[in-house]
Amino acid sequence: MTSTSTAVYKFDPRSLQWTIPIISGFNNSFINRSDISAVIDSKGTTYIFCGTGSATGINTLDGNWFYDMNIFDTTLMTWSTLPLPTDVLTRIDYTATLLPMGLIIYIGGHTKLTPSSTFTFSSFNDILIFDTKSLSWSNKAAMHKFSCMTASGITIQPRAAHSAVLIKDGNIVIFGGSNNNAQVYPDLAVLNTNAWIWSVPNNSTVNAPPSLVFHTANLYNIYMLIAFGRQIIGEASVYNNKIYIFNTETNSWVSSFNKVSQGAPTDKNGTSTNQGNLPTNNGNSSTYKIILYVVISICCIGFLSGLVVFYKKYYKKRTELEKILIPGDSHNSDLHDKERHSNIVK
Repeated sequence: MTSTSTAVYKFDPRSLQWTIPIISGFNNSFINRSDISAVIDSKGTTYIFCGTGSATGINTLDGNWFYDMNIFDTTLMTWSTLPLPTDVLTRIDYTATLLPMGLIIYIGGHTKLTPSSTFTFSSFNDILIFDTKSLSWSNKAAMHKFSCMTASGITIQPRAAHSAVLIKDGNIVIFGGSNNNAQVYPDLAVLNTNAWIWSVPNNSTVNAPPSLVFHTANLYNIYMLIAFGRQIIGEASVYNNKIYIFNTETNSWVSSFNKVSQGAPTDKNGTSTNQGNLPTNNGNSSTYKIILYVVISICCIGFLSGLVVFYKKYYKKRTELEKILIPGDSHNSDLHDKERHSNIVK
């Protein structure tokens, strides 16, 4: 089925125009689906897991829960829906993080043991994984590293509506969320995706922002930027209009960051150690190098072409001059014969 969906919109950053794409095989349940997180790979394929919704478009946790994985190819504009295996539970309000090897890591959120049961919170010890290459599911049991926990030694409390980012060392940093509209502890934790161990940096609570839900988290260089969402105050929440910065190398909250070109060496504070404005291996410098090489090549070709033209003209003039001046050629031979004949007559 080909559908013009009112659930998917396309934005062109060059023309700054919004359009509604025509998608082959579109799943119409997404018109009212919410509480989902999507990831997109380098080929332009988007993966959307489960979600909930209602016919009215007003979501409640007791609404329709979906049991599927949806794959949207943004290059071909095709949509496919895969049902979940019986041993994979549905989730909403989770985080989805794509690892470089093609694994999507699903953390936390609400879940249901059966379609008719009430919702519960997914344990942070149970990491759900989807392999985008084999389209298969698996689970990892994550442990807590108590030596890195805060002094009280608390475990990572289950939560929903939190955020997650993949940092440079391949680990995942989660922040915020709530449990039954109450603040969770700790607010920030790190998952080692090699050992599958949770840890909480000791200084991550210093100058920490208030607990947030339904906020955004993005990684810029070594900084995790937390923006907007709602602040948990008791069992209530208020909208947040601030942006917070977390240095993922020093594991500390900071008030500002240095703008560092991608590829430039930095210290633990994110400050550039590239003294003397030395060139860095970033995208702009590569572009400049390519342009420079092209210009130099054109100049070299032009110079060599000029030499060839000059040599041809020089060789032609030299040949003509030799025909005139050098004895033995046809012209000088005629002159010599005439002179000899004149001497004989005399």
